[in-house]
Amino acid sequence: MGEVSSLMISVILCTRNRSTQLLGTLASLERQDFQHPWELIVVDNGSTDDTDQVIQNFMAKTRISIRAVFEPAAGLSKARNRGITHGKGAFLAFTDDDCYPDPGWLSMIYKCFLQEDVDYCGGRLLLYDPLDRRVSIQESEDKQKIPAGQFVGAGLILGANMAFKREAIVGLRGFDERLGAGTRFCSGEDTDMFRRMSIAGFDGIYEPGLVVYHHHQRRTDEAEKRLRSGHSLGRGACMMKYCLYAPARSMYLRHWYWSLRRAGFKEGFSEVFSGVRFAFSYGLRPDAVWRHPSSIDPVIK
Repeated sequence: MGEVSSLMISVILCTRNRSTQLLGTLASLERQDFQHPWELIVVDNGSTDDTDQVIQNFMAKTRISIRAVFEPAAGLSKARNRGITHGKGAFLAFTDDDCYPDPGWLSMIYKCFLQEDVDYCGGRLLLYDPLDRRVSIQESEDKQKIPAGQFVGAGLILGANMAFKREAIVGLRGFDERLGAGTRFCSGEDTDMFRRMSIAGFDGIYEPGLVVYHHHQRRTDEAEKRLRSGHSLGRGACMMKYCLYAPARSMYLRHWYWSLRRAGFKEGFSEVFSGVRFAFSYGLRPDAVWRHPSSIDPVIK
């Protein structure tokens, strides 16, 4: 894997055509109250607006250690993997370009890894603007340990507020580039990562003290409908992936069955259709879960 530097945390922030909101995210990261070495890696995922100029202007005046990376191929998983190849910290933290981490965010991540003895963690994702729809948030105040081998449900930890031990996420070759924003399945790459972590023997925790504010700006029925549709596609593809994986098959089939019974017809049909599409596109290969497409292997050993 290579030698890790004395840096404690690498924050990986991926962005695409959201230059105005990006400034707010960068400002919130600049306000972090953290006394250990850390770095910020901003991955521009093929933006066509003035994102590059915004990043360069911020780099010229900020006091924090920052690097800019360009990933031309669209896809959040691909962009995150590009960030992983550049991250040198012992821990890799992720947030999104429409989010504002609490000033104590990095300190809480550090505390989770050192005091809880876990390999990954996540926490609350709270609504920033009360005018936005109450979607893409996680408000639970109940701390929850996630022992290795346990089923990990979608939405327990969200991708805009998550962190991993570098050796763990690199060992699993990062995010599955078939899943997530910018792919035909729209989402699910974060849930997939937690599930592979659990199956591989890694422990995690949901820590409500780990807080990020989400400023997603979805305020119409149509915007919420598109979001929920994308989530259904991601859930279906991700569930099918594990239903096809023999060691986890019975557990995930059981959970998916009960989940579909609770879902409405349209949502359930969308999940199943997406799962079947994933299976016929990729999942029938015996290595479909663990040898997923990734840009990490050629760079990090």
